[in-house]
Amino acid sequence: TQDRVALEIKEQPKDIESEIQALHMKHSKMGALRSGDTLKEVIEICKSGVTKRLNLIWNTLHRNTTTIGINHSDSLENEINRFITQWSIDDIKKFISRETKFVKLGIPENMFVVRLDDHYQTELKRIRNEVSLFCLSLQEKENNLEKNATPTTVNIYQTNGLVQTGDNAVATMHIEINPEQKQEFQKILTEIKNQIVSLRNQLSFDTKGVEELISESQNELLNPKPNFRKIKGFIIATGQLISTTASLKPAYTTLKNFLKPIGIDLP
Repeated sequence: TQDRVALEIKEQPKDIESEIQALHMKHSKMGALRSGDTLKEVIEICKSGVTKRLNLIWNTLHRNTTTIGINHSDSLENEINRFITQWSIDDIKKFISRETKFVKLGIPENMFVVRLDDHYQTELKRIRNEVSLFCLSLQEKENNLEKNATPTTVNIYQTNGLVQTGDNAVATMHIEINPEQKQEFQKILTEIKNQIVSLRNQLSFDTKGVEELISESQNELLNPKPNFRKIKGFIIATGQLISTTASLKPAYTTLKNFLKPIGIDLP
């Protein structure tokens, strides 16, 4: 996996360079080669390169580990995240530094490089959520096998993080939240579900699946000691879907701010 990823990453700057050269030719014909628009589009090319790189690393690792087989351990999630973050984006940053000097806008290049760093952190959080769901499904499978039960499939769709659920969907790790927090959590989830129902015909994703995830979360909250992993899996999948819808953004932000103190980070 290490060698394969290294080989793919080595080739990626060539693709980025080709895109930038094509952009230069286009803008040269328009008489706008040394313009802010050129720099802006180069930054977008670099952002796309960062997203592709993180997807490449995680998809390669995920494919290889599922092919050869891997057992869950308490350190697995951290080990996967360490593997992903060992690859820097310094080579992609160089394109922005070069372009900043080329267009000569008089603005420090660090101002534009920071945008790439911010994009990297956003995309890394998304990948880490997928890693978390992967480890969750792996642990659930092993727990069911230990109980000599028929495993419940937990499918993670990497385009949006959607997770299929069932009675034995995840392993046990309890979360301690007080009655007031539970009540507030239930209220936020109910409001989100009501908004989704009212916008059902306008949304691009499977609203029924999201409504089920929210209901599963609310049912779990009724337990004296809610299963942290179960709620985390459901809520991350829900959050990744509703965060892409402008009309649901305020509700998503409310949910995100509420969850952070209890150890659930939404992207």
